[in-house]
Amino acid sequence: MRDYSLRVVLKDLSQFSKVYFVPLADFHEGARDADHEISDGYINWIAEHDAFTILNGDMMNCAWKDSTPELWTGARARWQVSPGRPFPTLA
Repeated sequence: MRDYSLRVVLKDLSQFSKVYFVPLADFHEGARDADHEISDGYINWIAEHDAFTILNGDMMNCAWKDSTPELWTGARARWQVSPGRPFPTLA
């Protein structure tokens, strides 16, 4: 039987009177129709409000040569997130 207690992250937030927690998913960065204004807005709001977030699935549009998603050849990385580091404020 798998021990899931090792996958639980605990964070003491008792020093805050209010906490914002914003889960993010489905940005599909790299897709032709990705809405960068929306994704940048969420990221900037999180950074400006010292909010907490978790990055769920489909943050980037990834495909391999035999997959069906259409890749946008002009795609490039616009931001980089490291665990435990705050989001950068996007200009």
